[in-house]
Amino acid sequence: MAERKEKTLIGPRVRRLRRTLGITQAQMAEDLGVSASYINLIEGNQRPISANLLLTLARVYDFDISDVGGAGDARLVSELMEVMRDPVLEAGPVGKNDVEDIVNANPDI
Repeated sequence: MAERKEKTLIGPRVRRLRRTLGITQAQMAEDLGVSASYINLIEGNQRPISANLLLTLARVYDFDISDVGGAGDARLVSELMEVMRDPVLEAGPVGKNDVEDIVNANPDI
């Protein structure tokens, strides 16, 4: 049986990078040699970013790929899980997958 590949969905991080650079989706698309609609789909996590495009992104905008990788996400998820268990918040049952989704969708937190 074929091994299932993990999709690389880092849309909000790509959006944050683009906004930090002060460029439009159309400009980023032109710089990377793809369509603006594809950038839109990546930013919305509707399409995964390929390794090749990620490398091109790093080369064109001269940044470390780990900047979009979310290296501190595991720690943040753990801290948020602890906060959500606080009875003062009465947050109700919040699963780890829910917290991971929140962290992935909001890279600036």
